[in-house]
This record gives sequence, structure tokens and C-alpha cells, in this order.
Amino acid sequence: MAEARMKEAQEWMESVLGSPFPGDFHESLKSGVLLCELLNKLKPGTIPKINKNKMAFMQMENISAYIECSREMGVPDHYNFVTVDLFEAKDLNAVALNILTLKRELGYGLSDASRKPQATVNPDDDQSTDLASGRDRHHEEQRVFAEGLARTGASHRAGVGHVDATQQTAICPNCSNRITSGVVRAVGESWHHKCFECKQCGRNLVQAKFYENDGKAYCDRCILIVNPQTTVSAQTVERGLF
Repeated sequence: MAEARMKEAQEWMESVLGSPFPGDFHESLKSGVLLCELLNKLKPGTIPKINKNKMAFMQMENISAYIECSREMGVPDHYNFVTVDLFEAKDLNAVALNILTLKRELGYGLSDASRKPQATVNPDDDQSTDLASGRDRHHEEQRVFAEGLARTGASHRAGVGHVDATQQTAICPNCSNRITSGVVRAVGESWHHKCFECKQCGRNLVQAKFYENDGKAYCDRCILIVNPQTTVSAQTVERGLF
């Protein structure tokens, strides 16, 4: 199954890019350059800067940029992979599945007729096959989502809102100043919007998923640097609004 997925993903990328892979699946994609070029072919200007330097952290930046932009182009989170899945070849099947999901979301491989919604449905038609197929897809998505959690651990989103009477004395742990306007609640603390950032790289996490380690927040790339053996919780935690 994994080999078939990688073969299909490679063939689709080669057809879009107009040239064959220079090596095998892993070696061709490891730098992230071809993935970024794929998105720019599909939607020009999606990734304006592609690092072609062979330094590891720059290649990982390319992969991270691809993951983020593929999400924006419609790939659900549970079909995304983490940087080391590709860079260290930890899960190339997840990489291939992501590429094929992007292909599906953009409608590639579908005939014109299949892209058009049906105007009417005949109630006398047997829908059991479609329902069974839908259930199979649902179970597959649940399985892939569970596998994703096993690789990265549970992610969180910060709660964002306005300061109320009980929070007027809150001190931001980043800048040590009093919070008087918008507040972010995360990692057991109250933060200014601009101050809630990844402890490792400084990326702002107000609108991003983050991972908690030793009481500190990290982005999806840095958590794999500070704690490669992140343990998994039961499910992704979405913090509500305050």
C-alpha cells in the first residue's frame, strides 16, 4: 500500500512539475524544494521564497512551509505530516498520503462529469454502496488521525478573548507587564497576544496549534527538536474562547 501511494504521488507530482524526480521518493523530496515548487505550480506565488541551500534547517523550513500552505489549500490536519516524517524518512507513507489528499482536494484525476454536483437524487436508487464507502473513508481518516497523534503528541490552541475583572491584575510572563486589553489563555498563564510565542523559535502561536512541554509552548517543528519522544494524549485539545 505504501509503495503504491508513493508511486502515485510521484507520478502526479512529475506530471504537474513537468519533469521526473532526480532520485527516489525520499531523496527527491527531502529538501522540500520540489514540494514548494509543486504548490507554486498549482497556485503561483504560494511560497515566494524557497531555500535551495543544503543546510538541514533550511530544508526543514521548506518542508514546514509546504505543510502550512497545503493545509491552507484544503488538506485536513489529520492528513498532514510532521517535518521529520519526510526529512528523516520516519513515515514516507504519511507524506505520500498528504500529497494524494492535496491532489484529491484540488480535483485532479476526476473527470469533468464527476466534478459537477448532481442536481437530483432518485430515492429509489440503492445508496448502500455509497454509504459503505463513506463509512470506510471515515474510519480511514480516524486511523490516520490517531497515527498522527502518536507521532507528535496532542496539540492545543490558545484561548483568545478580552480582559475581564478577574484578569485585570494578570501579568504577562513574557514581558512582565500588566495585561490591560486582549488576553491569551494558554499553558496555565495569561499572555498578551504578541507575547504568546514558541519558546524555541519565537513564532507567534495565537492563531496556530502549539505543543506543551515542561510548561512551555512550542510550534509543531520545534517540539520535535526539544522533545523528539513526545508522548501522546488521548485527543487533540481545542481551547475555547474566553
